[in-house]
Amino acid sequence: MVGNFKYKLSHLHAYQQVMLVHSAVYGFLVLLSVFWEGYSSERIVDYAGWSGEWSNITSHPWTLISHMLVHISFAHFFLNLLVLYVIGKELEQIAGRKKWWSTYLFSTFGGILVYSISAEFLNFEDHFLVGNSAANMGLVFALVGIDYNKRINFWGVVILEMKWVALFFILLDLIGIRQGWNAGGSWAHIGGAVMGWLLWRKGGSVKNIKSSVHKRPKSDDEFNTERVNKEKQLNAILDKIGRNGYESLSKAEKEFLKQQSQA
Repeated sequence: MVGNFKYKLSHLHAYQQVMLVHSAVYGFLVLLSVFWEGYSSERIVDYAGWSGEWSNITSHPWTLISHMLVHISFAHFFLNLLVLYVIGKELEQIAGRKKWWSTYLFSTFGGILVYSISAEFLNFEDHFLVGNSAANMGLVFALVGIDYNKRINFWGVVILEMKWVALFFILLDLIGIRQGWNAGGSWAHIGGAVMGWLLWRKGGSVKNIKSSVHKRPKSDDEFNTERVNKEKQLNAILDKIGRNGYESLSKAEKEFLKQQSQA
């Protein structure tokens, strides 16, 4: 049972893995706040947040990653997961798992770099960087670098081109810096955005982009039908593994799993 769970977890999309980890950490902290009398959000942020001091790399190295997992409110947590789902999903469909992860992590460190520089030279009230907003901004501007006219469908309610989505986020951060609203976090967002754009300007060096100018682009219906069929095939194979083990798969089924894990 544990082995099957690990197998299924490893075959989730990258954005789904990140959403799952963030949800688990947030849920754990909520339980901690209920059952631990000594709990305080300030205490958690002090331990897990990135302070902007480079000495923390040696004294608190875990904060390079742990700061991403801490959210100061439900709204902070929910909005970051919302961006992950809409934008992260779109980028992974284009770039694949490996390029998605490299974009996410490099954008995180771009946010850390700009936050730390701004903390040293500017006077703002934020003392710790928390949340994965810088990484999310990297995903947004990666899509801008690939195709700034690409249209994003927000559940059929709003359809916007990426350039307008990016402009909206940047304006919010510039206003935040000007007004002193989470200025440190806004500088981190800009750092993540710049890193994501640099990685993907002119399409980056990616060779596995799913579309080609020499092929007729798929319609939304064709793409969705193909995705549903692949998901059904994958679920059937996973069920077979659960019942009879991996070795019960045919050569074609194993090859299909390999292709999906590399997509």
